[in-house]
Amino acid sequence: MSRKVPAIRLPRMSTEYVIPLAMAVGALLALLIPNDLYDRSALVHKLTSAVTTVVPSVAEFARISNVPGTTRVTLAMLWVLVIPLAVALGMSAKTFPRPGYELRRFGWRPWLATIVLVIALAVVLPYVLEIPPDYTTGLSWDAGFYRFLARHPLAMGMSGGFYCWLCALLLGGLGRSLILVVRNAPDEARRRETQR
Repeated sequence: MSRKVPAIRLPRMSTEYVIPLAMAVGALLALLIPNDLYDRSALVHKLTSAVTTVVPSVAEFARISNVPGTTRVTLAMLWVLVIPLAVALGMSAKTFPRPGYELRRFGWRPWLATIVLVIALAVVLPYVLEIPPDYTTGLSWDAGFYRFLARHPLAMGMSGGFYCWLCALLLGGLGRSLILVVRNAPDEARRRETQR
């Protein structure tokens, strides 16, 4: 008999409205954090610098922003929330209601695709992203996007909130799948033995 993956009964809003909630948190941080907080507070400076070491793209967006201090602290705080949010989403039965069923129905391909997405979006991209110097005059869509974010801190906060939510969702799904595989491994081994 397969073991159930642990699930936490989270409030309805935490799973169904988590995207606009994450974007709203990013927007509020961008509106409320003063631009000089990064230079004025030694603690905020130290914590933000630690996050920027792990996620260098935070410094990239701060470099192009009209309010670099606000952008740096806002994005750093959003990235700090990724791990707790990933745990909450991964343990929520509403976010991933039937991981065992999905794994049996579709096999390992979705799980491997999730691993690739996690590595690409939550690890590689935030680490290697470099905004080109010509973004101010470039005609490509990404140059226009960077210009828009640089001029509008609110949009920077909302975009950061959405991106961090996406990374948390992918990490939560990967973690829940790993729990499923580890907990069901002994039962799967016994089932194969009985089929021989």
